[in-house]
Amino acid sequence: MLYNTFMIIAAISDTHGELPPLDNKDCSAAFLCGDIFDAYDHGVLVQQEFVHTSLIPWIKSFQIPTYIVGGNHDILFERYGPPEELLEVATYLQDDSTTIESDGDTFKVWGSPWTHKIGKWAFDVDEMVRGNRNIVIDPEGDKHRIKYSYAQEGISLSKQFAMIPEDTDILITHSPPYGIKDSRGSGAVESVDIADVPFLPNEAHWGSPSLRKKVAETKPTVHLFGHSHNSGIVEKEGTLFANVSYLDDDYEIADSSWTYIEIEGKTASAV
Repeated sequence: MLYNTFMIIAAISDTHGELPPLDNKDCSAAFLCGDIFDAYDHGVLVQQEFVHTSLIPWIKSFQIPTYIVGGNHDILFERYGPPEELLEVATYLQDDSTTIESDGDTFKVWGSPWTHKIGKWAFDVDEMVRGNRNIVIDPEGDKHRIKYSYAQEGISLSKQFAMIPEDTDILITHSPPYGIKDSRGSGAVESVDIADVPFLPNEAHWGSPSLRKKVAETKPTVHLFGHSHNSGIVEKEGTLFANVSYLDDDYEIADSSWTYIEIEGKTASAV
């Protein structure tokens, strides 16, 4: 990897059915960091229709490579995976990697959808496996008809985030790293030092301690995420962290739309 390349990337998360235009035409790639679907209607058929009538045309309008991870509202992706038609216009990542080729350089991208368990949502798991959970069936059929027991499969945040490769350049997750733009209430600190990251999460933060520690270890150039509707950029521990949420805590459009980031070699900065 030469890392002589200068490029601009665009990132957004937690759009919840909104489709803001990509207005920076100099971008080389776009990243959608989860919670693409409506925040209130989680029906699979509704989400399938949205993919075909809205999401695919939106992505086509970018005219650049697009990379997607799921989020806790993206029930369709959890239960059935992305439709084939979506895979024709975008790259979907679920604990998987791909590369971006630019001017002779190769940038490695890793994507993961998992978030800390807060209820019966998609891709939500415990930080550590604490024992088996039974399958839960929702007889109302309004939200999450079947909640699979991830603990029975040995899935946890610590296990999934341990898979992030050492040579990752651009990391895309739905979960925030613990202590970086992940506040869950007015008393939370916006940027916690790595030495103060606990073993398990707490009620003041949406983020994952396992993810934060893995990022500090691997030091990707950029870490893109959402989930906490608390957009903003923090440079810390050799990585540019970008919470790219589009909506605020009231599910209203935040001040910013897309987040644009310049990458030059192994450094990154907000545009």
